[in-house]
Amino acid sequence: LDMARERISFQGLPARICWVGLEWRQKLGLAFNEMVRSGEVSAPIVIGRDHLDSGSVASPNRETEAMRDGSDAVSDWPLLNALLNT
Repeated sequence: LDMARERISFQGLPARICWVGLEWRQKLGLAFNEMVRSGEVSAPIVIGRDHLDSGSVASPNRETEAMRDGSDAVSDWPLLNALLNT
């Protein structure tokens, strides 16, 4: 997190992009859980969908809206909007 804070520009929310290979995703999730449990991180952590697997960026107002690949119905945007607006 310290390295991300130093190297990645502010993106509007206190958020960071994290590109993690398949073999490290479970380890990273467990590390996040431990950081929350220990109190090292107190803010909510939201992990959105994997843009590398979908082959595109996720944006409700751009090229991924109403994609015919079946992902529109399971898009994470309604979930993220609910988390950020409630």
